Amino acid sequence: MSSSKNKVASFAVDHTTLKPGVYLRSSHKDTLSWDLRMRAPSECRPMTPGAVHILEHTLAQGLREVTGFGDKVIALCPMGCLTGLYLITDADVQLAEVLFAIREVAFRYFPLIEPDDVPGLNKVQCGNPYLADLDGANDAMREFIHLISNHNV
Repeated sequence: MSSSKNKVASFAVDHTTLKPGVYLRSSHKDTLSWDLRMRAPSECRPMTPGAVHILEHTLAQGLREVTGFGDKVIALCPMGCLTGLYLITDADVQLAEVLFAIREVAFRYFPLIEPDDVPGLNKVQCGNPYLADLDGANDAMREFIHLISNHNV
């Protein structure tokens, strides 16, 4: 029993056509929602919850540190399907800025060697600092950077 008025926007997207890359998902009055799709839905293995958790922490901090971009970041959220993350920014952000910022974070933070390399991964700042897959996060980021560096977005 669902009302058409309350439909979830992502349920209207044909996930069989989504490929890895960076996409403008939606725009609202003052914000943009970006799809940082690291894995193709249903075509390959999803990331582990621990890898997505590490990517969320690292990208959330790292994107805010990129000069000229960090002040435009509103939120970063993991996808429940474990194929990527959603990035919410101010409405004036361009795709080239998103790509540059992701590359900067990859250069500054990856590869992650120890849990201490992950921003906020401790009992004080995180609800579950034990949910950590550094190898999975490193692999996902390496694949993603390779993808976006080849302009396959």
